[in-house]
Amino acid sequence: MSQLFEGDGLTPILHLQKMLFDEYGSPDRRVKKFEKVKRFRVDGCQLATGADGHPLSSVCVIWATVKAESDIEVHLSGSIPLDGAVAEWIRTDGKTIVKDQKHALALSLRPGEQTKLSTLAIAMNTRAASRRPYVYASHGYSALEIARSLERLHHVLDIIWK
Repeated sequence: MSQLFEGDGLTPILHLQKMLFDEYGSPDRRVKKFEKVKRFRVDGCQLATGADGHPLSSVCVIWATVKAESDIEVHLSGSIPLDGAVAEWIRTDGKTIVKDQKHALALSLRPGEQTKLSTLAIAMNTRAASRRPYVYASHGYSALEIARSLERLHHVLDIIWK
């Protein structure tokens, strides 16, 4: 894998961090060096916060944490529907990468597994389009936002992990 990054003079893990930093920035805007950031907020609702500064209840917060040059953990929490098509995805496609699913979802991804993000995005879109009632009313909105964010992360990881 190190041959992929010979041209930029960075180790593979630093290359991964730099690409994610370039795409998403630092969660703490005071940090300007990508080498210091291993955790990136990858959801599209970063500005949707309440008066207390915490995310709104209708937002699913998605973090991508760089564990190694070929290992990323994606953690979804907040307003996340875990029923319907999403529950089916967890039982089938996601069974090899899902680590936790109690009011949140943690996925461990390696190169070649980033397509699972797209299949989860499809499951989120399917759940949003279904006529079944939601556990929480905000799940219809958050499922669409989650799908968009997962597709974007999938695209970024495709570029990095070629």
